[in-house]
Amino acid sequence: MEDLLLHEREKLVNTSEMLAKEMNSRFELEQNLMMQNEELQSTKVALSEVKYLLHPPIVQISLNPAQVIEDIDTSSVEAEFQVTEELTDEEILQLITDVKVRSQIDASGFLFDRAMELHESGWFRQAKPLFQECFLVRDKHIQRVTITGDTLFFLAKNLSNCGEWAAANERLSLYLRLRDR
Repeated sequence: MEDLLLHEREKLVNTSEMLAKEMNSRFELEQNLMMQNEELQSTKVALSEVKYLLHPPIVQISLNPAQVIEDIDTSSVEAEFQVTEELTDEEILQLITDVKVRSQIDASGFLFDRAMELHESGWFRQAKPLFQECFLVRDKHIQRVTITGDTLFFLAKNLSNCGEWAAANERLSLYLRLRDR
């Protein structure tokens, strides 16, 4: 009888240990899932911010000097813009292009900052496409500025951390050529 109780007790202890391991495993899985959900949410927020930067809302600005002078004392300035001459199609196209380029450059700054956060946190694979997109925008619009070279350098560093040595060496060589100009 005592052997039977001892055997049953052993089975109970083994079952208890297995349940504890199972609970620990489930807890770790839940933690990983929560971290992935948080990362997904922050990525969604980042994407919405990038979309906002690429397509900001149109704000109507107007300027009426007499009204501005009256409103100076109240610290409330309303502007009313009146076009005195028609813009040509080429001028309108140039204005639209300038706004789009500025928006893309601003978005590239956001992409770079987000990529650096991911890179510094060890999320190299997630940072890679952000560095790449940031470099493409900056290389297209502001080739000879230091921040374009910095982006290329950090892209090379990130590729190296991802184990993509050939691509990293290629970007680093390009960075050195840009730096020496």
